[in-house]
Amino acid sequence: MSDFLPVNDLDRAIRAVQKSPAAMPDVYRHLCEGELWFAIKYHPELEDGGGLELQNGDPVPFAMLDDGKGHTYVPLFSSDARFDESLERGKVPEKTFIAAAMPAKQILEILSKLNL
Repeated sequence: MSDFLPVNDLDRAIRAVQKSPAAMPDVYRHLCEGELWFAIKYHPELEDGGGLELQNGDPVPFAMLDDGKGHTYVPLFSSDARFDESLERGKVPEKTFIAAAMPAKQILEILSKLNL
C-alpha cells in the first residue's frame, strides 16, 4: 500500500486511522458524507453516464462477493480511483463491471436492509 494516494477526505481519514486508532471518528464522519462507489455488472448504456434508478422491491444491482464461509459482502469504494485500482489489482477483465455512485447515507441504508 505504499503507492496509496488519497484522493478525498475519506481516503485521508482511512490513512490516518492506519497510523492511530484515535482517527476512527473521522472515518465514520467521512464515511457518511458524500458519495460511495460500488460495482455493478457492465451495461454499455451506463458507460456514457446513463443513470440507474432503484425502486423499492427491485433486485439490488450491486456486485457481491462471497467469502466461501457463508458471508456475502458488497465492496464499496471511496472514489472511482479506488474502484479502478481494485479492478486492476484483481485482474478483472474489462467490461465486466462499471462504477456507480450514490450518496453514502443512501447506499448504507439500502445495504443495512439486505441483512448481509
